[in-house]
Amino acid sequence: MGLSVESGSKLFVDTAPLIYLIEGEGARADKVARLLDECILKSVPWVTSLITYMELLVLPIRKRQTSLAGKYRDLLTNSDHISLHPLNLAIADAAVELRAAHGIKVPDAVQLATAKVSGADWILTNDRDWRGVTSVPIVRVDDL
Repeated sequence: MGLSVESGSKLFVDTAPLIYLIEGEGARADKVARLLDECILKSVPWVTSLITYMELLVLPIRKRQTSLAGKYRDLLTNSDHISLHPLNLAIADAAVELRAAHGIKVPDAVQLATAKVSGADWILTNDRDWRGVTSVPIVRVDDL
């Protein structure tokens, strides 16, 4: 896989990898599934933000795909391996700092700030706009 998952670490998961996993986007889905399996095996928790929850549900709700929306809700609210981190002032302040330093969009800043504040050791994304951010190591699905 090219990535060493260590017991005791914590992974922040961005929106795209969860879309790949649930909607089965070929090789990307396989990469994310293998990584999830390794995290489960090594008791590495996944954390994400309410931004992820909102981003995942918009399209299925718009398209009235209630089954897909249900899969996303279930994954993010009933999983033993992934937890939603709430938005708070510490995350907001960290997001402001990231926006000021890197000029990134608010949702991206909140994602990155949530990873940092929640104590994530690394971030799984496929976002190319996060390249200059170094507060938490970033791993792209395509690079696995």
